[in-house]
Amino acid sequence: MNRHPLDDLLEAYSWLASQEIACESRTSRILHDDDVDPLERAYEEWDELLGVLDGSHVHQGFEHDAALEAGQVMYWTCLYQVREGRQYAAASEGLESARFARGGAGEISRYLATAVVAPDTRSRLDALWSALGAACYSASLDPAETARRDLAELSEKGYMRAYFDAGRAE
Repeated sequence: MNRHPLDDLLEAYSWLASQEIACESRTSRILHDDDVDPLERAYEEWDELLGVLDGSHVHQGFEHDAALEAGQVMYWTCLYQVREGRQYAAASEGLESARFARGGAGEISRYLATAVVAPDTRSRLDALWSALGAACYSASLDPAETARRDLAELSEKGYMRAYFDAGRAE
């Protein structure tokens, strides 16, 4: 079975976190700096993604805006997961769990409410990934493609050359 691109993306960010700070990389600095809270930023991006989904947050049109904001939610959620030291396959499972659900905005809201009150990091992440999957499918986005796009962009960064040259990601 093929690995989900989210697993590869999380692995790449984990590798970056394990390296010395790459000063040219904002992501590297965030992964090493406690002054930035990735979870707080993820929730901020959620506000924008929810706005896209309900039509109140518009930049360049629904398709573009949904892909942009879903990518931002994914980015910050990945950084939160890596900063918390959580590496487990449940991330991609949660992301894909909403594939056949038809709960729309109500389902997304339930997942997000669960994340906010979750008693531990793993429960919070499970709810966040499920919410993002539900949001992607609600917007007719493939969450795997969102992860693939982010991974491709990351692979072009000079500070990630050693990681990708070693063939660590597909």
